[in-house]
Amino acid sequence: MDAAYKMYLNLTIVSRSHMTFRLYLAIMLLLISTVSEAAPTLRLEPGVRKYDLGLHADILEDPLGKLTIDQVSSSAYTHQWVQSQQAQPNFAFSDSVFWMRITLTSEMQMSKTWWFEVAFALQDYIDYFVLHEGKIISIIHTGDRTPFNSRQVDYRNFLFEFDISPGETRQIYLRLQAHDGVHEPCPIILWDQQSFALANGIRNLGMGLYFGIMLVMAIYNLFIFIVVRDRAYAYYVIYIIGFFFWLTSYYGYAFQYLWPDSPNWANQMIIVSSSFWAIFMAQFIRSFLDTKQLTPWFEILARITIGGLLFNIIFSFSGKYAVGIQILVGIGIPMCIIAIMTGFICFKAGYRPARYFLLAWTTLLISIVIFVLKIAGILPAIFIFEKSIQIGSAIEVILLSLGLADRISVLKREKILAQRDAIVAFESSLKLKNDFITSISHELRTPMNAIIGGLEVAQKHAMGHLKTTLDIVQSGASDMMNLVNDILTHTEIQSDRLMIQSDHINIQSLLKSLHESYDYLCEARGLQLDWEVDAALPKWICADEEKIVIILSKLLDNAVKFTEQGQVTLYIKCDKTTSPWLFICVVKDTGIGIAQEKQARIFDSFTQSEGGFQRRYGGLGIGLSICKKLTEAIGGELRLESILGQGSTFTVSFPIEPGVDPVIEQNTNLSSADLPILIVEDDKINQKVMMKLLEKMGYKSLIANHGKEAIEVLEKEAVSLILMDLQMPVMDGFTCTAKIRGREDQLKNIPIIAVTANLMDADKNRCIEYGMNAFLKKPVKLDILRNSLSCYIESNIITPKTEV
Repeated sequence: MDAAYKMYLNLTIVSRSHMTFRLYLAIMLLLISTVSEAAPTLRLEPGVRKYDLGLHADILEDPLGKLTIDQVSSSAYTHQWVQSQQAQPNFAFSDSVFWMRITLTSEMQMSKTWWFEVAFALQDYIDYFVLHEGKIISIIHTGDRTPFNSRQVDYRNFLFEFDISPGETRQIYLRLQAHDGVHEPCPIILWDQQSFALANGIRNLGMGLYFGIMLVMAIYNLFIFIVVRDRAYAYYVIYIIGFFFWLTSYYGYAFQYLWPDSPNWANQMIIVSSSFWAIFMAQFIRSFLDTKQLTPWFEILARITIGGLLFNIIFSFSGKYAVGIQILVGIGIPMCIIAIMTGFICFKAGYRPARYFLLAWTTLLISIVIFVLKIAGILPAIFIFEKSIQIGSAIEVILLSLGLADRISVLKREKILAQRDAIVAFESSLKLKNDFITSISHELRTPMNAIIGGLEVAQKHAMGHLKTTLDIVQSGASDMMNLVNDILTHTEIQSDRLMIQSDHINIQSLLKSLHESYDYLCEARGLQLDWEVDAALPKWICADEEKIVIILSKLLDNAVKFTEQGQVTLYIKCDKTTSPWLFICVVKDTGIGIAQEKQARIFDSFTQSEGGFQRRYGGLGIGLSICKKLTEAIGGELRLESILGQGSTFTVSFPIEPGVDPVIEQNTNLSSADLPILIVEDDKINQKVMMKLLEKMGYKSLIANHGKEAIEVLEKEAVSLILMDLQMPVMDGFTCTAKIRGREDQLKNIPIIAVTANLMDADKNRCIEYGMNAFLKKPVKLDILRNSLSCYIESNIITPKTEV
């Protein structure tokens, strides 16, 4: 037992001695390795003008931030320095103070001045020390948390100047402190003066080119916004401006040139400007991608994002820079991903501008991610990563401008298609309205033809009280027909279907007929009618007879209606000194007049000088509108002069051509009066009225209820003339006429007179195109019917019967 115990004891002692040896060995190796990690002295050699000092620096972390230059430069801290392993030292998020040490030895042939650059404009606090042989020979306290004039050199980054002679050694110490623990990569460069000037010129050229692109795109899109008033352009311009200010703040230009005495504001502007441009980028995405229609869920996320960014702007006034950066990163990266998803969804939905958005936003997202990863120290601080924001944002701005242009093109194309559809719909609606008005006209005129025709026959033999009653009914029926005619004329004007005719008119005969009508009307109203026609007015003129009758009638109707006492004056002359001649008509009354402020609107449709339920005068209010439009259609002018309470004067003038007294040739091929006249009419009452009118003139008649039946009658019976209605069941008047004119026998030449309620110019022309000889408007009056028949049938005047 004793031997065994002694052996165990010896082994234990040996083992412990070995452990002690190993511990000493480990400590020695650690010290050796620690010393070996210190950066070697940088030798300044002839011909080398620039040194990147990142890998030549030693780093010392001061967690409490209480170490002084005397302490860190003493031998007590010699073994705590560690050589930098990064070309651009990056301490990321840390509350520690970091010291950096660079040892330089000059191997130059002469003394030289060097510039020492800390190439990060947002470094909060920098204490710069230069030591020679252990003594401090230069101290500078600066940083972007101090006024700009604290810097040794007036430059956006931090630039320090020192001299070194041949063979001398300098130690440069930097004390770097972040206000809120946010450290970013800190490039440290040693320049000779000429190299720095050249490099700085290239830097400024690159930044100037970048800022120039941003400003040009902002101005370009601003002008487009002024023209097109599209909110997407406004959001985009504000976004570019916000991004521009963020970069000028980030790179130190804003602090240097805009607010050099406000370091706190310079730091706050980083948060404010970045949050600001992000807000308007979100607004731009909403407008550009039309997310309200295509991706409504994005609207909610966008509002939340904008709310968070607004909070970040307000929170930035608390001075918590690090928290503001973290909020930006926390909001920005998810929002970028969501924006790309939204763009992809819109692209899949067929929204073409989304392809530009996807390219632009993907580029910006990649550049932002690279930038953030560089700040976090995950990616190295090489040139392309350092400039990722500038490169990505420049590409993004250009792509989005192209996208906006494409969006305008798409919107323009959609607008054209929408306008085309609207025009088609409008034309369809207009055609429907015109067809409706035509049908209404036909349906109103058909019974009115029976009423007025029957009244005309009855009035010839009416006596006493019955005649007075029939006159009242006749007046009401005439007023009704005038309203229908006005509506049809107005519809024809509005649908641009007016056709100007050139008729040879016996103007003196026409004016005489009008004079007789209005002389009777004025006498009935107790008004004096002064009718003066210039003796130089020719008998025959060439113009559109129907339009002239409507214009003169409407002006006279208007004068008589709005004059309760006094007189109505009409004066007509022809100015032959112009080419073509000018027909001038002046209608003057002593009526109610028109107020000055209402004269500009008096020619509008459905307008009277007195409106509403209290107006004293009837009518639709379209008479003067019809006059003006018809006057303009025939190349004339209508003018108004009026004084309220004293009357109005309307002057209408339009061009005319001299007419020719036509030589009336006797038609030797008149049909026999002994043959019956075929009435093609579907309305039973109108059939009877037309038969009575023909019987009164001494003509026999046959009836056909529609076009097909008319052809059957013609196969069996000889007739002298056909009175053809147009709108009928089974076969209409146009089809029937076409079939008759297409025959090869004598029936093809039979006279056909259209008798219809369709009054539009297009209907008249259509009648002529289908081969009809004449055109009678319902209601048909006896004397007009007699004149029309006399052109195609032998006269057959008989003594009127006493009973009908």
